[in-house]
Amino acid sequence: MYFYPVNIPIYSCPFSPVTSFYRIPLSNMSTQIRKQSPFPPVNIGKFETSARQFQKLMEQASRFVNKVVEDHQYAYELMNTAQLSNQQRVEELIRSTGINIHFHVHFTPTSIQITFDNSNNQFNCCQLIMELRW
Repeated sequence: MYFYPVNIPIYSCPFSPVTSFYRIPLSNMSTQIRKQSPFPPVNIGKFETSARQFQKLMEQASRFVNKVVEDHQYAYELMNTAQLSNQQRVEELIRSTGINIHFHVHFTPTSIQITFDNSNNQFNCCQLIMELRW
């Protein structure tokens, strides 16, 4: 017979260093846990769909990051435009990398934050928030 690996206290006094323990057989413990679970049965369908949607977000974010890393002129223009507080031009520059999903951009004197969001009317699951310092 297998036993649950954790000792379960049956008596504990806050003023005493002695606590009594007993072990519950693993088969009984798993049955007790299953009966007490407030959660519905596991269905990974939506979880897998969310993961696929998130992969798309990561691909879009990767496009942007690659452009910044590979094109120094682009990085300079983006940062300079943000420092001039030209929101519309910053968004145009980000779209020019090939990003085709919804995003929101916020920038400060010390960083740029882009929230990529591929939620739609059918499935609202995922956002990826990227913050890069400058």
